[in-house]
Amino acid sequence: MLSLPPAQAVAYSFVEGLNGSRPLLLLSLYLAGLGGSSPSFTIQILPLFLAPSLSLAVYIFVYLGKGDVRLAGLAALFTPFSYYVTTAMWGGYYANWLGLIIGFLFLACLLKQSRSPTRFTYFATVLLSIALFLTHPWTWFLVAFSSSAFAFSLWLEIRESPHVLSLVGIVLPGVLLDYVKTLMFSTPGVVLDLTMKISFGGSLVEFWSLTVDGLLYRHSGLLANWLLMGLALVSGFARSVKGSFERLLMFWVAAASIAFLFLDGYNRARLVYDLPIPILAAMGVVVLLQRVGSWNVFLARLFFVGVLTLAAAYALQGMLLL
Repeated sequence: MLSLPPAQAVAYSFVEGLNGSRPLLLLSLYLAGLGGSSPSFTIQILPLFLAPSLSLAVYIFVYLGKGDVRLAGLAALFTPFSYYVTTAMWGGYYANWLGLIIGFLFLACLLKQSRSPTRFTYFATVLLSIALFLTHPWTWFLVAFSSSAFAFSLWLEIRESPHVLSLVGIVLPGVLLDYVKTLMFSTPGVVLDLTMKISFGGSLVEFWSLTVDGLLYRHSGLLANWLLMGLALVSGFARSVKGSFERLLMFWVAAASIAFLFLDGYNRARLVYDLPIPILAAMGVVVLLQRVGSWNVFLARLFFVGVLTLAAAYALQGMLLL
């Protein structure tokens, strides 16, 4: 892109670069290159910006969703200790990484819009939806499907028009962009790409083998974080769908679970990467701390330190693997 005239460089990001599916990341790197940074140096320092930005985005999402500073801080702390960082570093999934940052900010605005609708929040939601689509279409599809189901459920419950507008603002920009990009640049659309990756049929044994392959063998097994998965499972069993935050997380996991049934091992692994497991794990820790703390405060503190130590050990081990 740096060797091309500006107009051709922009066109390259929408057509040829990464199959035209992630132009926002390429344009960001291109602007850094225009500022004098070499491509290799830009790629090397990019995680230094992405990692803390993701923790901040998770903090904002959980804080606006639950209004709990401690839970938001714990979720933000689990984020760099999770596969969000290790897997992204292993595979160079910087577009997916950036997409998660935008996705969490988008969902934070959506939650705020669902409770106290304003024009500013609505337009911020629409702009973030567009930015997410131009950064990582697969993440946009999952987040858009989940948040659309969330907005539709709120509309069914209270029949207020802002939720219908939110639904339109979530889906319509991405659909229009997908159509325009396909029409103008002949790039593959998100729906077409999805249908090519989905397969029907297969036995239960094949389903299990693909799941094991996706979690234990893809990405050098970095996704198989038993601690976070176990804590997230505790949260899933212990929490009921009481508020809008829990409802949104439920639709997020449900949408991914449906898609999980029809994908191969690699795409299942990429789907798991897009799940809010660190947030659910933080909620699971809070549940267990409340149970243990009601019996013995010292054991609760010891359990908390042990969980953080194991999470940090996973992150360190993953970085040594890299």
